[in-house]
Amino acid sequence: MDFEHLITTGDIKGIDTSKDPDATITALGEPDIFTPAYKSYPTMLVYGDLELRFRNNLLTVVTLTLDEIGCRLPEKVCMHIPKPTDRTIASIQQILQKNDIFWQVDKLMTDEHQKVFITNNGINLVFVNGVLGKIAVIYNES
Repeated sequence: MDFEHLITTGDIKGIDTSKDPDATITALGEPDIFTPAYKSYPTMLVYGDLELRFRNNLLTVVTLTLDEIGCRLPEKVCMHIPKPTDRTIASIQQILQKNDIFWQVDKLMTDEHQKVFITNNGINLVFVNGVLGKIAVIYNES
């Protein structure tokens, strides 16, 4: 999977955004953590550093956490994660500009510890110490 494709489109090859939790488990295997929906909490499937949230059996959020060595993903989801020096705010901004993607600071979520940007296609990019540390893609939420 192409990292640039992920941060510009939100598409994660290997994850079908139309599948419910059971079909996702069938496709990806048993998650490390499974939390069923309860009251206002979504169903959550966690595979290493990949978290999938479902509401009413629809995938609503996919979050990918990155660290110095990349991230742990299920076997069926392959992606090359750039090293931290290639995930700086300036590097990611160049990729987004090259693909005509615009972003703005999320003033509510940005603080002295992290800077959060939201792209015009709904991808949240969280930078810690100037390095991309989390990607959250929002689907099917109103």
